[in-house]
Amino acid sequence: MKPRTPLHRLVHLFAMFALGLCVLATPLLAMGAPTTEEDTPTENDTITGVKRVADPDTSSAWKDALSISESGLAYSTADAGQVWVDASVYANATAAQEAGISEDALTPVGDDNFLASISAIASVAAIHEQDSTPNDVVFVVSLNSILDSAMKYAGLPYASYLVSALNNAIGRLMDSNTGNGSSPTRVAVVGYNYNVTVLMPLGTYTPDKDGKYLTYDSNKISVTATGSEGAKTQNARLGSGSYLQKAISVAGEQLASEENSTSGRTPVMVVMGVENPPTASTEITNPPDYVADKDGFLGPNSREGGYGTDAIFATLLTMRYVHQQVDKAYGANNSGNALTLYTTGIDTTDAVAYLLETPDGQKEHKLFDRVNGKQVDLTENLTNAADTYAEAANSDKKEVTLELYGSGPGGALVKDQVTFPVEPDLLNRNNPSSLSCVNHYFAAHSAA
Repeated sequence: MKPRTPLHRLVHLFAMFALGLCVLATPLLAMGAPTTEEDTPTENDTITGVKRVADPDTSSAWKDALSISESGLAYSTADAGQVWVDASVYANATAAQEAGISEDALTPVGDDNFLASISAIASVAAIHEQDSTPNDVVFVVSLNSILDSAMKYAGLPYASYLVSALNNAIGRLMDSNTGNGSSPTRVAVVGYNYNVTVLMPLGTYTPDKDGKYLTYDSNKISVTATGSEGAKTQNARLGSGSYLQKAISVAGEQLASEENSTSGRTPVMVVMGVENPPTASTEITNPPDYVADKDGFLGPNSREGGYGTDAIFATLLTMRYVHQQVDKAYGANNSGNALTLYTTGIDTTDAVAYLLETPDGQKEHKLFDRVNGKQVDLTENLTNAADTYAEAANSDKKEVTLELYGSGPGGALVKDQVTFPVEPDLLNRNNPSSLSCVNHYFAAHSAA
């Protein structure tokens, strides 16, 4: 089955699933369950004439659950992400062996006990998309210190899992280059907190001797891969802040650079957000480096906090601008390939989730907060701002002042008059309130 979305052109060149079935036979004390044992009663029956009975075996039902036919294993992306579990009870060893459990796996339990098998299967196979189009993939990842200090799972910081995920994704993308000759898939990694760092500029990479591209240790992400054509990689430490707007702009520059050969290639951007409220600039086409408390910056700083609509609106405008610039560079309006934008939010708040969602997701998502003790509809505020911005663009205005909500002392929101430059055709004339240009959004929540 051919993948239906460009998601299968990304970290998919494979849409990945792995088939695993484990069956464990363990003893279970008899507790008087009802069905029939087909052999004769044992000498240890406590009540004359009562046999051990067990329900029918269901350990092979996974074939029906995952659409596996008798003719073979017919894997499908329709089964992606499915998990199947089963517990079957057997009245004796003969019944267990007939169900497919080997004699070596059985533990003798005596005539008074049952046997139980526990089976589990998750996902299915590796499905490779046959697509000769080379991809340019930029990963935009958070470098906020919360990934080390506050977000941990199984004793390890989230930053460790992030680096592992990057190593896996980049490795698969680089592996896909085998036999691609002069048109390989290229990758880049951009990290952000208040500062934005291009850890790996767009190019092809060879892993270190351990097969890794990056490592994490003591609050620091280091690039250990070797880049093509002398690519200048950088290491970065985790820190405070979440200047996602600047990171997206820098990622767009990696793709839309005049030095980048884009002919016949497909641009992809994968953006990661976390729970921290975003910082943004009113300079939506070229956000400057962050300077604490400087005029023109929106969102939290050393004195103020909160998830205001001003920084969200500015970031969404920049995302749309970057999308347009990348599409132009790759010839999307002239039979070229348009940018595909994927986002994922890890333990995000509602406000950050809204920022990362698709147009349909934003349409269904309602944001509320309190300003001066009264509840306000932040979604409506963003919609009104978008309509006003579009009207200003249609009137050929150079700038527009919008009433938004910004960060205030102690995290409380305050009304904020924000002036933005007006970019023509940045918003859809027929539907300006559709701010998002995200193609696919994936939410992730801690299992801890």
